[in-house]
Amino acid sequence: MIAAEGCDFIKQDKRKRVLKTMVAFCVWIIVWFLLELLLPESVAFAGPGDVAIRLFKDILSKPFWIAIFTTYSGIVAGFVAAVIIGTILGYLAYYFEGVDTFVTPVMDFFRYIPMITFTVLAIVWGSQTLLTVEVSIFLALPTVYRHTLLGLRHDSGYGLHSIWKHKIGIFRKIDLIYRPATMPEYMVGCHRALNMCCKSGILAQFLGHAKHSVGSSLSTAMENLDVAGIFSWTIVIVILSVLLERIVIHILSLKIVNEREIDVEKIFEALNEDEEVDL
Repeated sequence: MIAAEGCDFIKQDKRKRVLKTMVAFCVWIIVWFLLELLLPESVAFAGPGDVAIRLFKDILSKPFWIAIFTTYSGIVAGFVAAVIIGTILGYLAYYFEGVDTFVTPVMDFFRYIPMITFTVLAIVWGSQTLLTVEVSIFLALPTVYRHTLLGLRHDSGYGLHSIWKHKIGIFRKIDLIYRPATMPEYMVGCHRALNMCCKSGILAQFLGHAKHSVGSSLSTAMENLDVAGIFSWTIVIVILSVLLERIVIHILSLKIVNEREIDVEKIFEALNEDEEVDL
């Protein structure tokens, strides 16, 4: 009985949140319409109608989907690579002092390098094809590494360090690789790394004029003073970034990864409200 009442309360709370979001969305659309009417013609601006028409035309075109695939496949590849490498290095640094001594200072140094520096270096040294992947890896790797190491150091519940030293089967040791994902600290790192990959990857394409990409499409819209194009691509970026975040939340919520059944969505929502990442 109590459980049923609890479920009903959660459903009602979700309905209220959805309703509030829809009301807020409608209000801001109205504000957007009013801005279009009130702003003088000398100001470059596009209303909801123009942006919707432009977005619909783009969706029906082949280059639009090629740009999305090129951009977000690179972002996903860079993010996954950073998570794998960062997690492995974090574990090695936790178990072996020598790795910690040599790797941690380098990762800390990378964390303080601005996004724009990584982007420019990737453009100068790399190829346009791998531009998004390279930037995503270099920016996300230090973050994943740091939060993996912090999570392991803060997690005394499993006694990972002492367990690793005991003679146990190799498959059991491999199974311990998944345990960082049960830590809130590790999830924070994944969230921040994902945000960096999405923002920096598109920024790199914008600056490097990478062919058939979202960043280059934004750059072309800016050069042509195509405000409707800029707005429509911005909407696409936001929608796809949110969708990518939901996929990561789902993966981190799987029982094989999240043994403690931590509310990953709650952690990500809290971070979205508080976190700011400077370019």
